[in-house]
Amino acid sequence: MIQSLRENLSGTVAFILVGLIAIPLAFFGVESLFLNSTRVNDVATVNGEDITELELERAVVTQINQILSYLGADIDPSIIDEAAIRPVALDQLIQQKALLSKAKRDNLGVSDQFLGEQVRNMASFQVGGQFNETVFRNFLTNYGYTPTSFADALTEEIVANQLLAGVRASAFATQLDLEQRIELLDETRSYQYFTIPEADVMASVEVPEEDVQAYYEFYQEDYREPEKVSLNYVSLNSDLFLEETAERGDLSDLVLERFELLKTQQGDQRRVSHILFEAGEDASVDEQVAEVQDRLAQGESFSDLASEFSVDVGSANFGGDLGFTQGGTFPEAFEAAIAELQAGEMTGAVETEAGTHLVQVTEVSEVDFSIETQYASIELEIRNELAQENYLNALDELRELAFSTDNLDQLTDAFTYGEQLVIETTEPFTEDVGVGIATNAAVRAVAFSDVVLQSELNSEVIELSESEAVVLHLAELIPSSIPALDEVSDQIVEQLQREEAGAMLQGIATALETEIRNGATLDSVADREGYAWQAALDTPRGTAGEVGTLIFSTLVDVGLPIVSGGRTSDGNYHVFRITDAVAGQMENQSAEQLAQAREQVALERSEYEWAAYTASLEENSNIDRKVDYSVIDTEI
Repeated sequence: MIQSLRENLSGTVAFILVGLIAIPLAFFGVESLFLNSTRVNDVATVNGEDITELELERAVVTQINQILSYLGADIDPSIIDEAAIRPVALDQLIQQKALLSKAKRDNLGVSDQFLGEQVRNMASFQVGGQFNETVFRNFLTNYGYTPTSFADALTEEIVANQLLAGVRASAFATQLDLEQRIELLDETRSYQYFTIPEADVMASVEVPEEDVQAYYEFYQEDYREPEKVSLNYVSLNSDLFLEETAERGDLSDLVLERFELLKTQQGDQRRVSHILFEAGEDASVDEQVAEVQDRLAQGESFSDLASEFSVDVGSANFGGDLGFTQGGTFPEAFEAAIAELQAGEMTGAVETEAGTHLVQVTEVSEVDFSIETQYASIELEIRNELAQENYLNALDELRELAFSTDNLDQLTDAFTYGEQLVIETTEPFTEDVGVGIATNAAVRAVAFSDVVLQSELNSEVIELSESEAVVLHLAELIPSSIPALDEVSDQIVEQLQREEAGAMLQGIATALETEIRNGATLDSVADREGYAWQAALDTPRGTAGEVGTLIFSTLVDVGLPIVSGGRTSDGNYHVFRITDAVAGQMENQSAEQLAQAREQVALERSEYEWAAYTASLEENSNIDRKVDYSVIDTEI
C-alpha cells in the first residue's frame, strides 16, 4: 500500500528522481489473528490520542513481516525476537501520533475525493485492473477494520507523509560533506596478501572420542529437535473456477463489450523527448527556454540541447527520450500539449508539477487494435475476473464451514465444490521452518495454535494469496527430542576441529605477520609456506570482495606500509601488507558521479534531520506510556 501511495503522491517519477521514505503506519501484512479482536485497552496516549493494544499488535506483526520480506524466504523466523520488536513498534506509533498532532495544528488534510481515488487505485483491492467491492470488504473483515477506521488510518498515513516529504525535501549536502564522501568511497589501495586455508589446519586436528562424548553430554540441549507437526489441508484456488467460465453463454458478448470499451481508449502512439528546465545561477527558466528555442531555430538538434540543458538526468543522457505514450503516461498538461503534434513538431513551454518542459514528438505510430488480435487476451482476462468472483463467493462459504465442521471430511462433504477439493498432507515441519504451504509464516503460526494443536479442530481460512486459501487440520504431532550421539557426532567433530583450527590459524598468522613486519617480503614468506599470494595496485574500494572489505577496513593513519590480517566468513585467514592508500579526488569524478554522491549525502543528512525533527515533536508532546515494554514483555 505504501508503494501505491508513493506512486500517487510523488507525481511523475520519470521527471522526479527523489524517493520519499514512507512512514509505515501498520495496517498491512497483518494476519487474520485480528479478526473480531477486542484488544482495545490503551498502551499509551499522545496528546490525548490513544494507542490501543490492537494498534500495537498490528505494528509488531507488520514489522516482523517486513523483516522477513527483507531477509528473504529462507530466513529462520525464530531469530526474530518479538519481545525486542514490541518497544520499537510502540516508539514508532508514538512518533506517528506526535506527527499527526503536528499535522492537525498545521491544518494538513486529505479530501474525501482524493482518499477514494487512493482506495480504488490500490492493486490489493482490484480484480482484472478494476476495483472490486467484495475484495475490499473481505480485507476489512480479515484485518479488523470498518470502512471508517480504514479511511482514518489511510488518511493518517497520507498526512504524515506530507510532513515527511516537506522535511526531507529541504535537506542538502555541503561541499565538505561531498568531499569527505568522495575521499572515502573513491579511495584506492595497493596491497599484497596470501590466504591460510582453514581446511589445511582442520585436517591436522584430531578429536578424541572422549572429547566428542563430553561435548555431547554438556551441550546436548543445543541439538534438541523442536516439536513438529504434519497437517492435512484442503486448498481453494481461483483456477478451480476458470474452466467453467468457458461455458458461459454470454462470454462472447462480454468480450465484444470490453473490446468496444477499450477501443474508445486507443489512439496513436507518440514517442516523445523533453527538456526539463530548472533555474540556475546564471539564467532563469524563461531565459533558458528562450535560448533553446533560438538555437533550435538555428538548426541545432533537440537531442544535443536536451543533453546540455535538461535537469532530468534519467532522460538527458538519451537526448531527452521518454519513450511512447498513448495519452495517459504523462501529466495531463504534458499529454494535452502533444496530443495533436506530428513527428518532428515541438511544443512551447509546458508547465507540470515537475517544472517547465519543451517537448518534441519524435515518432507517431498507429496501434494495432482489432478484434482479431485482441479477442483471446480479452477473453482470458474476463474469464479470470469471473473465476475470481466465483472464488470469492466460494471463499465466504469455506470460511463459514471451517468453523462449523469438526474435520476436513465434514467440510468437503458440506462444501458446494467439495468434490473438487483434495485433502493433502504436509511433510512434518517446525513452528519456524517448513516446506510447501508451510513456508508461509501464517500457516505455521496457525498450525501451532491451540485450535489446531490442542483442540484438533479445523483452522480458520488462511489466504495464501489473492486467489488461493487453505484450511488446516492436525495430522500428527511429533514431540521434541534429543538425537542420539551417533546422529550428531560428525557435527560435533567439525565444531571442535573448527575451534581448534581458529586458535592454530591465529598463531600461525601472528608469527608470519611479525616476520613480514621485521623485513621479510610477503611474497617470499608465502612462497616458502606454500600459500598462493596476490598483489593489487591502485584497487578501488569494494572491488575485491570480502578480502578487500577486510583490507579497506584497516586504518592507515599510523603510516604505511601496514602488515595485518584477519578471517573472513569462510574461516580462512588472510595476511596482507598495505603499501599505498590514496583518497578519492573531486576532480576525478564525472558530473553524474558527483550528482549521485551529492544526492546520497543529502539523503543521509535528511535521515538525521528527520530524526531530530521527530525527536523535537516527541519532546514537546504529552506522552503517557501505560506499559513499559523495555522492561517486561506483557502478552497482549
